[in-house]
Amino acid sequence: MDKKFKIFVIISIIILTFVTVAGGVTVFMMMNDAKKETSSEEKVNKSALAIVYLDESVNANLKMDKDNIPHIARVSLGFEINTKDKDYKTFTVDFTEKQIIVRDKIISLIRSQTYNELEKDKLGQMIKKEINALLGTEIIQTVYFSDFFVQ
Repeated sequence: MDKKFKIFVIISIIILTFVTVAGGVTVFMMMNDAKKETSSEEKVNKSALAIVYLDESVNANLKMDKDNIPHIARVSLGFEINTKDKDYKTFTVDFTEKQIIVRDKIISLIRSQTYNELEKDKLGQMIKKEINALLGTEIIQTVYFSDFFVQ
């Protein structure tokens, strides 16, 4: 029995080692392929991106907090858009024609936040979502702030 047990342990160790090495190689190869796909997508996307700016800064009062101290915010925005998107041509026309509506939506979003709730990244995500929905597209990739002032 002792000899059979030793053979079983040796075979088990060999099989376990083989499975571990094979799994590690598989995971490494999958991660390598994912990196290649991501970098090729980034190259395509980065070359297809442009920035569109709002003409003027947006000023708005913030929602009153418990402290009843009035606060204001001023933001200047730029939108990173994908020029390869099928909606690009209509977006440029719509964005120019509807800047007043875009500004109004941004003012509403700012006014819905209190001084303590207002965060630049969170506001950027909300603006991206709302403006894309307003214009019926997903062309806006990122919202950039060239000015973000809260008092």
